Amino acid sequence: MKVKKSQNHLYIIKLQVIPPVCVLSKMDETAWLWHARLGHLNFEAIRKMSKEGLAKGIPKVEHKSQVCEACLVGKQKQLPFPPQAKFRANQPLELIHADLCGPISPSTPAGNRYFLLLVDDFSTYMWIHMLKSKYQALDAFKIFKQAAELECGFKVKAIRTNRGGEFTSTKFKQVCSEDGIRRFLTAPYTPQQNGVVERRNQTILGTTRSILKAMKLPQWTWGEGARHAVYILNRTPTKAVEKGTPYEAYKSWKPNLEHLKVFGCLAHVKVPTVKLTKLEDKSEKMVNLGTEPISKAYRLYNPKTGKIHVSRDVRFEKHKPWNWEEEGKGKEDQGMTEFVVEDFQGTQNAQTPIISTSGINTKVPNSPPSSTRDSSDFRSIAEPDAENFHNNSPPSASSHEHTCPSSCYDDTPPQGFRSMSNVMTRTQVKIDMHWAIRSGTL
Repeated sequence: MKVKKSQNHLYIIKLQVIPPVCVLSKMDETAWLWHARLGHLNFEAIRKMSKEGLAKGIPKVEHKSQVCEACLVGKQKQLPFPPQAKFRANQPLELIHADLCGPISPSTPAGNRYFLLLVDDFSTYMWIHMLKSKYQALDAFKIFKQAAELECGFKVKAIRTNRGGEFTSTKFKQVCSEDGIRRFLTAPYTPQQNGVVERRNQTILGTTRSILKAMKLPQWTWGEGARHAVYILNRTPTKAVEKGTPYEAYKSWKPNLEHLKVFGCLAHVKVPTVKLTKLEDKSEKMVNLGTEPISKAYRLYNPKTGKIHVSRDVRFEKHKPWNWEEEGKGKEDQGMTEFVVEDFQGTQNAQTPIISTSGINTKVPNSPPSSTRDSSDFRSIAEPDAENFHNNSPPSASSHEHTCPSSCYDDTPPQGFRSMSNVMTRTQVKIDMHWAIRSGTL
């Protein structure tokens, strides 16, 4: 620009006043304009198009991504979750993950439609409790807490659950408060924050479906299948436990699986000698339901009678399922019984019947209604500890075919033994005869 010097030796510059314009604001306005023109395309994509010349007519855009209200309304997504938990427990029962799965249809013969799953964060060891209603979760948690603390010697310090009513009830809060248990609740509609137990739920259901389909078992046996699935998964490796299994991490010794048989396979069960006549069959065909909780015995189901049997004298056909079409499916209205007189322990205690606990409930045939108990009265049937299932030593004289732990007894006298009323009547007759002889009237 050239300017002439004036007569007084000054330089006069003629300038035109222009309204002020903010360059950054102008750039933002252009970016927002093209953001709207391109259907609210993200700013990074707009910047790439202008920089690499992917389309003609787009000006150079240098704009940092900002919040667009219209984009939030139409496109907002969940924030990402961390790939792995930031906290891991340092000892058993320090943190328990709990979740309720259900309702599941069809219900089991006991009427169970839910199961409560509890996972130890330290070892990923699992416990499962079958429930008829979700509001039985508190009772199941109390049972779990007492048994687990006595078993491993540690205390439950914290529990993580969702915001279901069964976990946010006043009674549940009170139990946790009295025992000093910290509670961690997930955010609403965010099951990912309790991913440990949610993922195990999926694994258990998948395993249950597989073992039922493999042996063509009816769907109402899912309760027994889920119990057996937990038993297996506790004894198989997971990524969360390095160089071991959840069972070993929790109990500090390796599991023994020598006794394990194919779930649902055909089983030939020896009939107790006391129940046999001279020419009757010595074995009966049943369905294998895995191991019996807290017993060194197998758990078996007889579809013809709808009863649960417990026996240690069993021979298995590993790959042969029960023929449900030809051999009958059992009485659907009877189903599996809650507890049935199955056997007697030895000859010395022959008057004492041993009751089989199955965890599946219907009324016992030929017994009064008072003898039928709710399946929730029993402790968890999920975790039998039968590692030393086969003992190398010969069975003692007191051991017998059926081992059925229970503290309840059927009012119906076992076959081959007198009823109490019969015993009392005969006793009274003998007393009357004794006094008649002494008095000389006889």
